[in-house]
Amino acid sequence: MSVPMANTSVPALSVDSLAMKPSERKKIEGRTLQIQHMAPDDVSLPPVPLPLMQQQRFVSVQTYGPGEGLDKRVAPKQTPTPRPCVLDGFKLLDRCQVEFPDEARTCDVSGMNATGVVEEDLSYFVKLKRLDCSRNSLPLHPFSVLPALEELRLPCNGLVNLQPLQGLFPGLLSLDLSYNGLTVGAVEQLATLPN
Repeated sequence: MSVPMANTSVPALSVDSLAMKPSERKKIEGRTLQIQHMAPDDVSLPPVPLPLMQQQRFVSVQTYGPGEGLDKRVAPKQTPTPRPCVLDGFKLLDRCQVEFPDEARTCDVSGMNATGVVEEDLSYFVKLKRLDCSRNSLPLHPFSVLPALEELRLPCNGLVNLQPLQGLFPGLLSLDLSYNGLTVGAVEQLATLPN
């Protein structure tokens, strides 16, 4: 099957406007064409604009000179310290993510900046077994009212002295008092715990 060629006319080029050697000219069907040997670097094309997405990417690239940017050592932003508070039943319910105190089994109140405890509220948490009170300013003694408590974490609470502990914490199996400034007398008090 042959497809008929469209009758297209090639525009004539003026030989005078093209400065070429006679050997570089050829006659094709009665028309004079000029053949130039050009390297890609010889051609100067107008710059092609970058797509918008690439333009935005290049705009966001930052350069740094000496003494700025990556050369500077910047301390990471610290989260603000929470306001001092008292650890009560409502805060425990919120941190335990339960509706009623007897549903609480594990609770993490670390880093709340708590400075005191409402002992009356703690007595309602009858099934609380694990309590993490790290990074606060809480005393040890008020937690003795938790009847099912097996594990208590109180590191970094600024504890120095302890009240007498004899007969308290009957079910406590694990007590973490690391990173406190306990005196020798306070450590001796720990020997009176039942477990």
